[in-house]
Amino acid sequence: MACKTTKKDVPRYEQELRNRHLKGPVKLLQCHVDYVHKDLSFDQKQYYKASFPGGGASEFISSVAIKFDTLGRQIRKWSSVDSVDQVFYDTRAGVYFYDEHDFESKKKYVREKHPRYTYNPNILKLNQKYYSTINLIDRKDSSDLRRYYEYKYVFDREGKVKTEYKLQYYDKDVDGNPEVRDSAYAVAYSYNKKDQLIEKRFNFISDRYRDPISIDHNYDAYRRFKTVEKYTYNNKDLLSTVKLYYDDQVFFSEEYTYNNNGQLTKMRRIKMSDFMSINKNIKPHKELFFNDKGDVSKIIAYSDDFKIPFATYLYVYKDYDAYGNWLYCELYLDGEIKKTPTMIAKRIIEYYEN
Repeated sequence: MACKTTKKDVPRYEQELRNRHLKGPVKLLQCHVDYVHKDLSFDQKQYYKASFPGGGASEFISSVAIKFDTLGRQIRKWSSVDSVDQVFYDTRAGVYFYDEHDFESKKKYVREKHPRYTYNPNILKLNQKYYSTINLIDRKDSSDLRRYYEYKYVFDREGKVKTEYKLQYYDKDVDGNPEVRDSAYAVAYSYNKKDQLIEKRFNFISDRYRDPISIDHNYDAYRRFKTVEKYTYNNKDLLSTVKLYYDDQVFFSEEYTYNNNGQLTKMRRIKMSDFMSINKNIKPHKELFFNDKGDVSKIIAYSDDFKIPFATYLYVYKDYDAYGNWLYCELYLDGEIKKTPTMIAKRIIEYYEN
């Protein structure tokens, strides 16, 4: 379970969402989330919906449909809908393609077991091409019709990542003629004496690349900021904290608590970008708790630095399948379990045959 890199245990390649969030050979995930009572006021819905983008639950429960290939890579993602009675339309989908040569070159690296929902700083990212079916239908010549993300790595003599490079391409038209090919950043990796990754230092190496530049944790970085990510580990070599700094100010952090089996039981998260949300209910400080199956069971949002609770959201799972993936969840967003939940979530999961 150790989140470290050694001579014999080098970084795993990224498998998108499936292995981190789901169990078993998932082929298709459909999740529908809706309010039980339809007559809620706008302010009530704003308060409740803050539990998803603001509380961090969108990583666990949200209206979405995702298709995976047999290797666990996301290949199609449909736009979310608000009602369990609606369907996902294929005309509103994101489509993903991968460089198979790149995949073959990276899959030789050991895929480490890692506690679910903790960040893994040792991931090797896969080269990816993305386009939106909306743009494909609505536009015949679009600068953002397709995007290509290419990740290159330089290793030291012991097989540890020394430098990571991100390159980004754009299509000029639907024929795939590239308009821009640009280097977004280079990341220098630093390790401690136990060969654990302790720091990533970003260097935005292109003057032509326009701000912002997308990096980890869904954050946009800017060349004018000194950007560094730091990691600490506990006495069992499990990742304890991850902190992202812009000019020495923490903009994102997660702190992990595990049980004796190395399973994540609690996460403290600070996401400073939540301060800028137009929804006044979204708070930057959250505590997330997980049940014995590894699923989020409670989220507490705080008005300040983990002192005064602002809201509590409870998640009660009523049904699991044979692989241990939940199929039905009741969400109580008023902080207590009542006769009727605030929202319900249903999942339909299809699997590849073994």
